[in-house]
Amino acid sequence: MSDQSGVQASAETGFLSLAELAAMNTDEVAVLTSRLPDEGIYLVRCTELGISESESQDPTKPNLFRVNFNTEILEAKPLGKDKDPESYVGRTLKEGYVLWPTQFRELLGLLKGRYKIVELPFVGNLGGVEGQEPGWLDGAVNHIFRVRVRHWTDKGKNERAGFDWLPAEDKKAVAA
Repeated sequence: MSDQSGVQASAETGFLSLAELAAMNTDEVAVLTSRLPDEGIYLVRCTELGISESESQDPTKPNLFRVNFNTEILEAKPLGKDKDPESYVGRTLKEGYVLWPTQFRELLGLLKGRYKIVELPFVGNLGGVEGQEPGWLDGAVNHIFRVRVRHWTDKGKNERAGFDWLPAEDKKAVAA
């Protein structure tokens, strides 16, 4: 097996042996300073969305639900001056929202607000679950819109990425 960097892994285990790992040439592996998507403005097409469920480890607490969006980057205007905008085209930009039970209505309202900004319907059944009746959430698939990715630090001092969906007529947002 081979990943995008050309690094070989054992077909039987999916992992390298210690000797193979030590001898591996890493020249083709890109240098990363963060796992967050680069800051910038992207024109994207939603390719997939869905709601996933995580079982609570505590039986007295409810399961968590997460709305996940996968988008394909069509155009990019990264903030980093050393970044090649064309190198982003075709990549996947992933965004997710945990529907915390204590903030459930507020988080649904924020999702509806994103849909309103990019002029998608946001009334009726939620949808988003494969095999179930489609709802307004499903309307994002194949929709093209702009997203601004920004970084911020939470109270625990962890760097996070924020996603702002932008209206097409937002000239300030797309000017670079």
